[in-house]
Amino acid sequence: SDVCSSDLIALQVDQHDEVGDLLRAMQQLAEGLSDITLTARRVAQGDLAAEVAPRGDQDTLALAFGDLLATMRALLQVTDRLGAAAREGRLDERGEAAHFDGAFATLVEGFNRTLDAMVQPINAAGEALDALADRDLTARVAGEYGGDYARMQQAIKIGRAHV
Repeated sequence: SDVCSSDLIALQVDQHDEVGDLLRAMQQLAEGLSDITLTARRVAQGDLAAEVAPRGDQDTLALAFGDLLATMRALLQVTDRLGAAAREGRLDERGEAAHFDGAFATLVEGFNRTLDAMVQPINAAGEALDALADRDLTARVAGEYGGDYARMQQAIKIGRAHV
């Protein structure tokens, strides 16, 4: 049988010697790996409610997998919080990248840079509209923007010309 297979091999061990002890230990190892494999599949499908129960203080694989799950849940909380803040118009809210390590910190920094890139032209447009509301017909949207931001900038420019 293939030892690397994800199929669990049930061993019936009746020996009470060193070979029996070794076979029982191998069975426990296979069961632990099977549990982690099933959990990993659930996580890969987006189920972060999955749990890994370490089989002791020395079960470093299960403990590390539990740490990974905790980190992924924390990232999900950050994205949920940032999304809720954006929907509520609180565009100054940012994620704490310092609470994460490595690529996870980079991911939060990327969210923050994306928000910064969105807020800058919105703020510039808001300032121009505030000035126009105060009858300052020289008001312009400061900066150069592309895409939808350029369209917004152009609409304010045209609106100002028609006043």
